[in-house]
Amino acid sequence: MNKTATWLLCLCASFGQNFAQTDEINLQKYWKFRNELRESYVKIGPKSGEGITARLIQPNKCFDNVAEDDADYGWGFSTIQWGDDMIRHGYYLGLLATEYKLLKDAGEDVSGLLNEIYYALNTINRLDLKAEKDIGEIYGLIENENLNGFYMRNDTPEGLQTIGKTQSSNAVVMNLRIMKQTMQQE
Repeated sequence: MNKTATWLLCLCASFGQNFAQTDEINLQKYWKFRNELRESYVKIGPKSGEGITARLIQPNKCFDNVAEDDADYGWGFSTIQWGDDMIRHGYYLGLLATEYKLLKDAGEDVSGLLNEIYYALNTINRLDLKAEKDIGEIYGLIENENLNGFYMRNDTPEGLQTIGKTQSSNAVVMNLRIMKQTMQQE
């Protein structure tokens, strides 16, 4: 019985079309998720909250902040959360380093990626320099900025959540419209 089932399985597998993930499909998925990370979960730059990956985005899940008439249409404020950001920051730096190596070996342009790596590394120093000063203010101590490895979890200001997917998606839609109009004119 066991041999019959094995042969039947082999026969079906040989006649059916087998689907598996290819390198091309995996590469497309990587860039899709990488762009999502860049557009929605991290703002690249030197200011407070920038260079830190968000841990969670819940778009339009909270309906208690809108009028009842609007709740049916999915209006409302999205939620974006930061937490123990420096744990994820290590993974983020690992991703950037791996991407740099692969793109560099393939002869691709890495200048934008080097900029992102610079700001990601600068984030560590920024949080380290702020830690003693901010903790000192809380406890009434006078502390100077110090690069000593004691750093804050994050320095994300209120309002940073407004930067992200909504704006970048609108920009993509606008660029597609401009491209379509340009092609129609030619």
